[in-house]
Amino acid sequence: MLERIPPQDIEAEQCVLGACLLDGDAALVATQGLKATDFYRQSHRIVFEAIQEIVQAGKQCDILILRDQIKLTGNLERVGGTEYLHSITVAVPSAAMVDEYIKIVQRESARRQLIVSGTELLRDAESPTCDPAEARAKHEERLRSVDSLKNVWSSTETVLSRAADEVSLLTGLRDVDDNTGGLMCGVNIFAGNAGAGKSTCGLQLLMQYSRQGRKCAVIAADQKLSGQAQFMWANHADVEIPKLNEFSDEYFEVINWPLKWYEGRFDLPAILAGMRFMAARGVRIFMVDYLGLVQYPAMTRQHERKEHVAESIKLLCYELSLYVILISRGNKIPYGQRPALRDIEGGAGVANAVDQAWWFWPDQQNPQKIEVLALKSRQNYTREGIFLHLDGPKHRFEDWSNRYECSDPTLGGQFG
Repeated sequence: MLERIPPQDIEAEQCVLGACLLDGDAALVATQGLKATDFYRQSHRIVFEAIQEIVQAGKQCDILILRDQIKLTGNLERVGGTEYLHSITVAVPSAAMVDEYIKIVQRESARRQLIVSGTELLRDAESPTCDPAEARAKHEERLRSVDSLKNVWSSTETVLSRAADEVSLLTGLRDVDDNTGGLMCGVNIFAGNAGAGKSTCGLQLLMQYSRQGRKCAVIAADQKLSGQAQFMWANHADVEIPKLNEFSDEYFEVINWPLKWYEGRFDLPAILAGMRFMAARGVRIFMVDYLGLVQYPAMTRQHERKEHVAESIKLLCYELSLYVILISRGNKIPYGQRPALRDIEGGAGVANAVDQAWWFWPDQQNPQKIEVLALKSRQNYTREGIFLHLDGPKHRFEDWSNRYECSDPTLGGQFG
């Protein structure tokens, strides 16, 4: 009987590697969307690991630098020497097609993973001592991880068409800025119960910064990105979503904002890789929506996973001087009590990890009146709370006005 050959596409693997050597942007895209284990041929895995090392060091990837990197591991002859590295660059029809080559490699990798997972599950199920519930639990996570492995960044226009050195950035909300210092360089957690306006506030902040010419990015799984883009459009146009006109002046203004949207795997390694990828292109301000949905399979306890996610994002912020708004749910608070740091999902571990924590607390008599409590801030916070006014149908807080907006992007976030 002939030996069955696992799914593979060697030519596509060569095209990915060759594109990385021909185009620095292609190398960033490939290292963000693929893992070394996605390559079938072992020599290609070695080459890709070397490319990852080069990109992570912030260097431009070319044949000579790649050759020296592989030499350090003693694997140059194993991959075919410098001659093979030259040959894969010749094999690339166009480095601009790297996204398509990546999709092919991802697809074949996913097929191999399915075969391995299915074979192991069949072997366990056929065992006379098999516990069905235990076998299912053992293999469920692995099978669930075999999905479309894409990580895609889209512009504001694409999403809508589908239906540093600073310590802080002022928000343009004077009471907030006076009492908190604005958005801190690091992780700023926006916590509270569902419907309290956390995501709306975060999106509106990104609108303010985008209008200044600052590059921002949204990484979300709680809502469809097309829906979030419409929220921002309705906010900007001052109308409710059903009344939006796709070809209005507001639409064309919104699609020109320096804003990116991430649509891909919502697990910690993918999110960190995506943030690093966009930071290399000048993005400094991110919103992650939300903490509770970020997957990290190695952590079995929920609070440990959330704490690890917050810590990991904070380390990246410190390394690259990023500003991150991390949306978080809150624990249920007994009637008559006010929220505290321990009420943020993930508990004390998350509260200690973040740099700043705001809690959004709707008034029980008037849900459109939102109290913002600075549970953790870089400044001495003396007031009981700050009140903002939420217009739910238009997905906006009404407290920003033109007199607070920065008219000159070179002012670096100073409003007045």
